[in-house]
Parts: sequence; structure tokens; C-alpha cells
Amino acid sequence: GFLFVSLLDIFHLVTVPGMAFFPEINKQTTLHFWIYTRFFEAMLLLSAPWFLTRRLNEGITFLFFTSITLLLIWLSLAFEKPILITEDGLTAFKNISEYLIIFVMLLTIGLYIQQKSKFSTVTYHYLLLALIFGITSEYVFTLYSNFNSFAFTLGHLLKLISFWSIYQAIVQKTLNIPIKKLS
Repeated sequence: GFLFVSLLDIFHLVTVPGMAFFPEINKQTTLHFWIYTRFFEAMLLLSAPWFLTRRLNEGITFLFFTSITLLLIWLSLAFEKPILITEDGLTAFKNISEYLIIFVMLLTIGLYIQQKSKFSTVTYHYLLLALIFGITSEYVFTLYSNFNSFAFTLGHLLKLISFWSIYQAIVQKTLNIPIKKLS
């Protein structure tokens, strides 16, 4: 799932106004990529414990995530509405979207605490850390009024720490360490 989150985040990056990839793109498009990707990520994290006890069909899962990703790319590129930012700053729709993402992440923390025994201790702590930094990032993204503000930069740095924590939980602790033990 995070492969597709990263693909959507690449689209978010290359559609930032001023980037040379899509010169006619405006701020709405990059913000749509941000919001849709954060909802996708939050739902992915919320559903993770369910998948710990079930066998996945890799082909169907890959097709499902590909379909969702293509839909989100199309929605982001095809529609400028709802408006997320104006000359006066962020719209209520943008901020409410961020708060809904925060709510889903808070639900996820509650679910992870409830299902703590399904995770290794280290993975559990890194996932909680990722969610805490993700929530903080989303909150900070309700505070900026332009793309050059401190809050805008801080929000992205917090999101980077969140992604680093997910990397630690998934790749380092659940893949690298067992492989080293086997060898």
C-alpha cells in the first residue's frame, strides 16, 4: 500500500507550482493530491491490523491499489473543485479534510492500542510514532496561508519523520532483522 502512497506523493511533489513538470498546474491540484493521498494513507494504516490475520491475494490487492491510485490521480488532475486555498488562505473544506484525516489517525491509534499483541514491540512503537508525527503534521497543515510559510515547511518535515518511522517499522524491523537472523 505504501508503494502507492509514495507514487501519489511523487505526483504531489511534481505538481507543486513552480516545478517544471506541469507548468500550467495550479495550487489546487497539488493540494488535492495531498488530501487524497493522506486519506488513502490513513485508511491504509487503519486497516492494517485486519490484514495481519488474513491472507492477501497479491494480484487482487495490487489491482485494487492500482485502481484507487489511478482514480485519485484522475480526480486530482481533472477537477479544481473543491477549492482548498485562496488568496486569503486555506478554505474551511481544506481544514475540515485535515481534521477528518486526524480523526482517522486517532481511531487508528486506538485500534493499535487495542490490538497491541498483534505487533512486535518495536513495530508497534514505530507505528505509533508515525501516527503521532502524522497527526501533528496534518494539524500544522491547517495553520499556513501560503506555500512559503514556516508552518508549510514544518508540516512537511513532520511528515518526513512520520514516513521514516513507517520505514523503520515495516522495512527495518519486519524485513531486514528477520533476514539477518536467517543468514
